[in-house]
Amino acid sequence: MRRRKFVTALAFAFAAGAGNAVAMGIDAAVLVIPQAQGQLLRYFTPGGGPLDRYTGRPGAWYALLYLPVEPQWPMQLLFWPPQRRHEVRLLALDLPPDEAPTVVHPLPLEAGLGRDGTPVAWVSQFMLPARSTAHAMFVLIEQWRPSGEPPEPLWVQLLMQSAPQRRIVPWWYSYDDRNAHAIPPLSPLTQERRGANVHEVPMFVVPPMPRSGGW
Repeated sequence: MRRRKFVTALAFAFAAGAGNAVAMGIDAAVLVIPQAQGQLLRYFTPGGGPLDRYTGRPGAWYALLYLPVEPQWPMQLLFWPPQRRHEVRLLALDLPPDEAPTVVHPLPLEAGLGRDGTPVAWVSQFMLPARSTAHAMFVLIEQWRPSGEPPEPLWVQLLMQSAPQRRIVPWWYSYDDRNAHAIPPLSPLTQERRGANVHEVPMFVVPPMPRSGGW
């Protein structure tokens, strides 16, 4: 019940445009459901305050995602269009930036190439370790360019790769709201990669509940 209320609160915050909030707390997080259609990130917050702990570059802009995940379930986080007008960096957090997270871990980010070799998306592939008891993570998106210019809107989507053999599956396992028009063309990076080494995020415990509400 607690998780259901939290998901509802996040969905309401996204619908209300909370991604434009100055404080990067839980109310600024955009819920990204695995296997759902891509959604557009319209609002990015300029750096400052608690965000200064994660970057030394003035002029950076941020968005915060909340991703339902499960230990040993490889996931792909996709962003498009892939034009690199801004330098992009991803950080996995166990709590929102203004809640003093104990895990701040950089995520890999690669160019996803189409069949003709042109970039079609940015792709980050990762999973939680088998010993983890976490069922979600926050991802801080940092976009930066020397001029400090705000970034353009960015499409985001979270896809599941090959699932482990488990009797208990997460609530989002059978979620299917995919829209072919919102998914980039298939590429070697965006297709399922069975047996590939996936980057593990060292997040092992469930963090304490945030003080900023929503849980």
